[in-house]
Amino acid sequence: MLRDGGGSVVGSYGSDQATFAWSLAWWPHAIEHGLHPLLTDLVYAPSGWNLAWTSSIPGPALLAWPLTAAFGPLPAYDVLALAAPALAAWCTYLLCRELETGTPAALAGGLVFGFGTYEAAETLNHLNLALVFTLPLAGLVVARYLRGALSDRRFVVLFALCVAGIFATFLETLFWATLGGALALGLGIAFARGGERALLLRCLALATLAYAIALVLAAPYLWVALAHPDPLGISGRGFELDLANLIVPTRVTALRPSSLHHLASQLGGNNLTEQLGYVGPVLPAIAGFALWERRRQPLARVLAITIAVATVIALGSRLVVAGHRTWLQLPWTLVDSLPLASHALPARAFVLVWLALAVVVSLFLARGGGLRWVAFGLMALTLMPSPDESLWATRLDRPALFEGDRWRSVIRPGENVLTVPFSYDGQAMLWQQESGFGFRLTGGYVSATLPQELWKYSIVRSIYGLPLPPLPNGEVRALTRGRDVDVVLVRRGRPGPWASVFTSALGAPRTAGGMLAWRVRGTWPPSLGSLP
Repeated sequence: MLRDGGGSVVGSYGSDQATFAWSLAWWPHAIEHGLHPLLTDLVYAPSGWNLAWTSSIPGPALLAWPLTAAFGPLPAYDVLALAAPALAAWCTYLLCRELETGTPAALAGGLVFGFGTYEAAETLNHLNLALVFTLPLAGLVVARYLRGALSDRRFVVLFALCVAGIFATFLETLFWATLGGALALGLGIAFARGGERALLLRCLALATLAYAIALVLAAPYLWVALAHPDPLGISGRGFELDLANLIVPTRVTALRPSSLHHLASQLGGNNLTEQLGYVGPVLPAIAGFALWERRRQPLARVLAITIAVATVIALGSRLVVAGHRTWLQLPWTLVDSLPLASHALPARAFVLVWLALAVVVSLFLARGGGLRWVAFGLMALTLMPSPDESLWATRLDRPALFEGDRWRSVIRPGENVLTVPFSYDGQAMLWQQESGFGFRLTGGYVSATLPQELWKYSIVRSIYGLPLPPLPNGEVRALTRGRDVDVVLVRRGRPGPWASVFTSALGAPRTAGGMLAWRVRGTWPPSLGSLP
């Protein structure tokens, strides 16, 4: 990525990188220009979208504002993507050290969480899910309070900041963190006795107060989310953790026996970045031994039950094995239709398992012994991220038309533009951001779910990969009229029938900066030049 001189971005697998770079630029742009940061018609024009229900990462965007202003959103994205696993590892190290495991063992625990399968997979293209360092940080705050190192007031302030930080990165992560934290504290209270139980109950009460403070801070965001329609309509069903994924490594892992390649390709979980469960053959053995060794300690019991419960949750509503949905219904069925839970993808709950396993590994190594470190070395080999360059750097498609103000030779400011590639299949969000948000998009990519008012057009479904309708010309005209499209842009050389489809429906295109352009409404801007 560094060798490419700015043409590539960290990660691969989809176009989420462009969307997150868009978000990093959007929040400063909206604030500077007095725009509503959550309600916009820049995407899915003319109706627009409620960004409160998407992964617009307001927290990272505001923190990275100086970096974005100085170098641009793509370098800012790269810095955050590269920092995410290191931050996760460092904060987990601090948590393990607070549990008095010793520095080497705490470092090992940090490596498990920061560079295990979860973080490796999410670093590919889910910046919001990779920035989970606030989870071990919240655990650190709780551990320091229980040790007497924090006053009540300081605990509430720091814990509220952790909750607000998770919320401002991704609401779904806060959902899982809340579930996991409540489970852990509840189990701690159940297993503790006397003064320890009283302290844990006080911690729970103060944590509840901290949540209330964080929700007050987030009230404007929540108001927009709840006062306006929820545009998602997405369900977590189909995003379960495949049971086979626990022992079958995916492309993000360095050691992948060829005998398992076919099985890996059959795994459920919808896509590579939701296949988060590979723990290998050694880590479960280490965890089982360490938890049995400390079975009389409340912490070990809490960790063991948390791992078991979070794994069952991650398996979703119906057991999936090697890509096959079985008849066996699981407990998540009881809640998967409830508010928030219906939008949560169960496989992502496995982040709680990874954090708990990291602490268990640190506890295992804390008791010393060369054989334990040999076991850790073997485990590290089985979990090491893949060195395959194609996974970690992607060259972005940046046509000449969107360099500087050249787009103005084809598009008037504020016009509604339909692009092919469309949605997640291309870099239209990046093109819009590089234009200074100068035009609107008929499509866009801020969610895997398209608005129903756009999906109803059969030609849109064809762009997504379904067969062309019998009369595509009429469908093109219906779409452009119904969505107030001003300009259609198709990437030159784009595979598929789209150049001929739009030419047949709209006439001969103009060539501009690597794009084919059709004007649907109005006239071309003055001084249209011939761009290479």
